[in-house]
Amino acid sequence: MAYTINFLSASAFGAPIQITGTGNVGSNAIHTGIAGTTQMDEVFLYANSTGSQFYPLVLQVAGTGAAYDLKMTIAPQDSPQLILPGWPINSSLVIKAYSPSGSGMFLIGGYIQRGP
Repeated sequence: MAYTINFLSASAFGAPIQITGTGNVGSNAIHTGIAGTTQMDEVFLYANSTGSQFYPLVLQVAGTGAAYDLKMTIAPQDSPQLILPGWPINSSLVIKAYSPSGSGMFLIGGYIQRGP
């Protein structure tokens, strides 16, 4: 079986997703993995900041809370940066994102490769 390339589940036709959430409760959904365990979604995410200074960004992979947080800082007004390089998920696990600063200055885009 070959891999197929698909949009992120929270993205309308591949459009970037604006991150407006400020914490666990208000985090923005990015992608929900394929149901079941016979296939995988390899998730590739890119982020950029439209702000004028460095702001923190948190990805939550498969859960909420510190154990699931991937914390990073994105350079302001720069080209999109690879922030998740083909992370495999399935079983309807969810990837979310938020900015603790509440800046609303992040856009996340990307795609998935679905396959065996």
